[in-house]
Amino acid sequence: MGQIEKLLIIQTAFPGDLILTLPLAQVLKKEFPSAQIDFVVIPNTAELLANNPAISEVIVYDKRGKDSGFSGLMRKVKLLRANKYDIAFIPHRSFRSAILAWLSKIPVRIGFDKSKAKLFYSQKIHYNSKIHEIERNISLLAAIKINNVPKEQPRLYPSFHDKKKVESVLSEIGVGHLNTLVGIAPGSVWATKRWLEERYAELIEKLTGKGFHILLLGGSEDFELCKRINNAVPSK
Repeated sequence: MGQIEKLLIIQTAFPGDLILTLPLAQVLKKEFPSAQIDFVVIPNTAELLANNPAISEVIVYDKRGKDSGFSGLMRKVKLLRANKYDIAFIPHRSFRSAILAWLSKIPVRIGFDKSKAKLFYSQKIHYNSKIHEIERNISLLAAIKINNVPKEQPRLYPSFHDKKKVESVLSEIGVGHLNTLVGIAPGSVWATKRWLEERYAELIEKLTGKGFHILLLGGSEDFELCKRINNAVPSK
């Protein structure tokens, strides 16, 4: 493989999936510090990549909005073709993600052998269901001879305004030390992926009994869920 100058990661799934893909980008930045590393994401996950030093450009693909349908797909294809990427990594196992890379004429397209559209990949990596999602995403690097990568945690880069707002919230609820803080995000787009509310309540009760402060986290659609869990905790 010749010199690698432009890399693309296509991850058009939900926020949790995107965060678990970040270590892949971080390792790529270490291996190819001068390379351009771009991400294709959906609108409601784009802000998670703000200020990230490993990422050069965030390309928003509004696949259920203004970029829906064949015409929207081809607009993104035209943009990606113009960028002339050397390699695309496609951890998201969807048909649309695979065909986007293929139509964009990216010569090396790396994804999992469990993908719905693996025939559009130039290289396929075994989908190991027995390892963590972070490790699984990083395993795609085996296609370019990068193996035995040390454990890598996802990194987010909140702005100064974000940090001040968090400090204000923590001050209001009396959290003086971050090592006593536990964040719990109980929501999911898929109801079948949600742990039982009463189990969260039991866990929170145990953690608060050990001196931890708990923050229930989520989007506006998770407010009622978090409220029910909060109300179910005996100690309040």
